[in-house]
Amino acid sequence: MDGVRKNRNYENIKDTEILTLIREMFIIFKKIWWICAIIVLVSSVISLGVSIKKYKPMYKASATFTVETYTNQNGYTFFYDNNTAQQMARTFPHLLDSNLLLDKVKADLGKEILNGVASAEV
Repeated sequence: MDGVRKNRNYENIKDTEILTLIREMFIIFKKIWWICAIIVLVSSVISLGVSIKKYKPMYKASATFTVETYTNQNGYTFFYDNNTAQQMARTFPHLLDSNLLLDKVKADLGKEILNGVASAEV
């Protein structure tokens, strides 16, 4: 009978045979459902493990500095003119690129290499 089924054309298949086939597949699935559940569970755990291992967080931080005048408790006024502000703006990017600051940041983070970029704009 198996040889007869193999030689049939798709045009000769009746709806009852399709329903029988679906019913048989459901019976087989009821017998091995736990194998499918284990495969899904193992695949999920492996996928989660790979995701956790390959996760690399990306951060972006920004800060704004302003120069202003104010009077302290002694009545002394700190005055910064436009030239002073421009000088600070020219100096600040050099501070970010300095080895002293980079060494301090690496020490605080406990890293030997920094995986990032620090820059400043006026």
